[in-house]
Amino acid sequence: MTKAVADLAHLAWATADNPRKESLDRIFADMREGLGPLPTVEFVTDRRDAIGRALAAAKSGDCVVIAGKGHETTQEFADTVVPFDDRQVVREILELRRGAQP
Repeated sequence: MTKAVADLAHLAWATADNPRKESLDRIFADMREGLGPLPTVEFVTDRRDAIGRALAAAKSGDCVVIAGKGHETTQEFADTVVPFDDRQVVREILELRRGAQP
């Protein structure tokens, strides 16, 4: 998925979906493997932050694709499962953004 993003997107933020017990450094190293320099991809450890950065950078006419979790409503870290729904995160960020504008 990272290769497709690097090939097709002009800006991208990569993050983990369910890191479980795997380190984020390892996940990001796997994503980078074989891609060479990635001027358009920023690796962000916090998924909510990555989504926020993508939405903040989007301009009128841009398309923001949030991939990886699909319909899942939780995120898994080691032995912890926390509520996390990409759709809800996008709604919250856009509502805050709308509220901040005059």
